[in-house]
Amino acid sequence: MVLTAVGTVASGALSGAGGETGRRTSERLCGLLGRARAEQQDASGDADGGGRQAPTLPGTDSERRQAALWMTEVAERSPGFAQELRDWLREASWLAPRAVPAVAHDAARPRMLPATTGLFTDREDVTAAVVALLDERGRAPGAPAVVALTGPGGIGKTATAVHTAHVLRERFPDGTLYVDLAGASAATALSPSEALVRFLERLGVRPAAVPGDERRQRDLYLDCTADRRMVVVLDNAHSDAQIMPLLPAAPHPSCW
Repeated sequence: MVLTAVGTVASGALSGAGGETGRRTSERLCGLLGRARAEQQDASGDADGGGRQAPTLPGTDSERRQAALWMTEVAERSPGFAQELRDWLREASWLAPRAVPAVAHDAARPRMLPATTGLFTDREDVTAAVVALLDERGRAPGAPAVVALTGPGGIGKTATAVHTAHVLRERFPDGTLYVDLAGASAATALSPSEALVRFLERLGVRPAAVPGDERRQRDLYLDCTADRRMVVVLDNAHSDAQIMPLLPAAPHPSCW
């Protein structure tokens, strides 16, 4: 597993693949290799470490095998290093040449909307406004359509958002995401990370593959929603900081 990950990250970095995630993962690999090499040299009695040159990404098969062996041996002796290596392996697995479940041809298409009501009336203007926004030309490239429904509690914002999403669901064949952010107060508000975990799992990412760090959760979420036509309903938000990490970057999603 370690050898496969080293090969994936090293080859991707050398070819420029993987974007920001690939760059960060290759930097972490260099850091792990530097520590592993230093510990191996200390264990062998090489006091000056042969100059201890800054580690570089292994470019050949033999270099990659040696790098994987170094890290594995150090992990067996050091629980702290072993945990860091496991974290890196999980991140490196995102770069593996495979069809990501969330964006594969037969991907999960989540349907997270609550049920709407047949008694819903007097909100056709909201639906019409959302349709106009979706059909608007000249929106900035890469920008999703975002609608904010504001007002005091109890006037029907949630019902309006859910109803509109149901009415327009045929425009978004790749699924609908919904979360109640419990934003009545800062004390009850759901963290962006909690919402991202829910979304990623419903998008088809295995729970064991969901990162523990919010920034990496955000990176994976952007990957999983790229080039998909989806609705994301963020209900009962407390602040901008709570919702900004949950907005997709693709031009097709719509959020309200």
